[in-house]
Amino acid sequence: YMAMNVTKKPFDDKRVREALNLAVDREALRKGVLRGFADPMTSVLADSVAFYVKQSDEIKRDVARAKELLKQAGYPDGFEAEVWLSNNTERKDVATAIQQQLAEVGVKIKPVPMDTGALSTNLWTQDRERNKVQLYFGAWSTSTGDADWAIRPLLAGESAPPKSYNVGFYNNQKVNDLIKAGLATADTKKRAQVYADLQKEIWDDKPWVFLYKSQNVWGTGANVEGTYVQGDGIVSYNGISFK
Repeated sequence: YMAMNVTKKPFDDKRVREALNLAVDREALRKGVLRGFADPMTSVLADSVAFYVKQSDEIKRDVARAKELLKQAGYPDGFEAEVWLSNNTERKDVATAIQQQLAEVGVKIKPVPMDTGALSTNLWTQDRERNKVQLYFGAWSTSTGDADWAIRPLLAGESAPPKSYNVGFYNNQKVNDLIKAGLATADTKKRAQVYADLQKEIWDDKPWVFLYKSQNVWGTGANVEGTYVQGDGIVSYNGISFK
């Protein structure tokens, strides 16, 4: 996903956030950069996470509509911004492709790759007043498999840095209330409704440029047993044996 710092212009305007979502060609990213090993996001949750509800097959690219929304928001000629990301080959390749796509609607972004230490210092240890992030291209893996841990650390108002990972400083009161409601009950039916409403609100408000769900790809030998890749991409060697 690409988080937008909604406390800074122009990302405080929903029309701009919608325009950026419409300007990205996810199918081109999937085929051209990710070699087919990805699927477009269809919700803020991955489809294997509990309480997932599909919001859209895919956000279809619409350059004309994106330009119109930018014009309505007061940016007929687009704008310039930096996107921060980790110093990772795949991330840099994707960011470069997104840079080219957004340029077609007049938005000029500059990818700024950082090593882990620099990224952590700039993103997660700086509060709203000191944080200079505009855009952040990152990823998240829901290690619990539950909707709460896929949303609360990233999008709850109380999860802004330096406390947690809401690097866009998103603070939607309806989202905050629904997050709390999801935590307040163990009733499966009630939680399902809460997270359905929560996914719809986030999807409609577009605090992120929703991108793709990665497919974990791994290999092993015919003589190896008892190992597998977890959902977060970490390889488990517990119980590994060799024939």
